[in-house]
Amino acid sequence: MSEQDQKHMQEAITNYQKLHGKEESKNLYLSTTKGTSEHMTDDMYVTYCGLYCDLCGSRGRIPQRAKNLWDSMAEEGYELWGEEIPQFMEFWTFLTDLCSPEKACPGCQKGGGPPFCSIRKCCKERGHKICAFCKKYPCHRIIALAKGYPTLIADGERIRDIGLDAWIEEQKKRVKTGFVYADIRCYPYSVPED
Repeated sequence: MSEQDQKHMQEAITNYQKLHGKEESKNLYLSTTKGTSEHMTDDMYVTYCGLYCDLCGSRGRIPQRAKNLWDSMAEEGYELWGEEIPQFMEFWTFLTDLCSPEKACPGCQKGGGPPFCSIRKCCKERGHKICAFCKKYPCHRIIALAKGYPTLIADGERIRDIGLDAWIEEQKKRVKTGFVYADIRCYPYSVPED
């Protein structure tokens, strides 16, 4: 096992021990609590375009499924002998990262999402935290994105009607239903750059 692989393995074990105590470290278990980062406020989970980060599969469904696979493999002892399999440590590190919503994507307000996003650029240039607060909402970019995310414009209008904090509370309830945007996303769609 390389020095870097040993470091990653030790980090995973240390994190587990902090959460669950040293006695259970052989059954290394990763916490994947959705949307509970101490360094992000609730409004940081709202994208510039008006989506809610915790309704993205990479912050909910995928970490849960990755954790299930991780748990099954840990139960089989992979963390003890998997290093003998070519490329296992790279896979194990990737799988471990998938278990953490924060590592999957920090949210576009914290630099995640597509770096070329024209909506983010426009919103920042206009001095808005969220497009729904712009007098031109919904603009041609939002209309284009809504072809892929059918709830987008209605959600933006809802933000305007009830306010961001109340809308966030509604989204937290939506998360509890198990809904993610992938359930209704339509392809193809593209957002114009200008």
